[in-house]
Amino acid sequence: MMISTRKVLNKIINFGTREFKEKKPSKVKNLRIKDETIFTRGEPFKRINIAQSSHHHYLVIVEYNENLRIYFFSKSGMLLGGEIFDNTSKYLNIIKKNTVKE
Repeated sequence: MMISTRKVLNKIINFGTREFKEKKPSKVKNLRIKDETIFTRGEPFKRINIAQSSHHHYLVIVEYNENLRIYFFSKSGMLLGGEIFDNTSKYLNIIKKNTVKE
């Protein structure tokens, strides 16, 4: 059975809200990872664009002053784990380039 995207997104937003209320970080972001384009056809306008995602589909980023906690979610909204990273512009630029705000 396929869960609707709206329900998955609501589940992830509720998770981010709960993290914000319980842990009091400076910022919480809900992001979706962009799909990779594997085939494009048509000039000058793209008429066919086939994209594929081989990554975790959603991220919840909890920002503290000195570090980031990134939670990874599957396309179905299942929590796959979390990891702590340094709060540097290098990581933030990579995240900004490869994600879309939800």
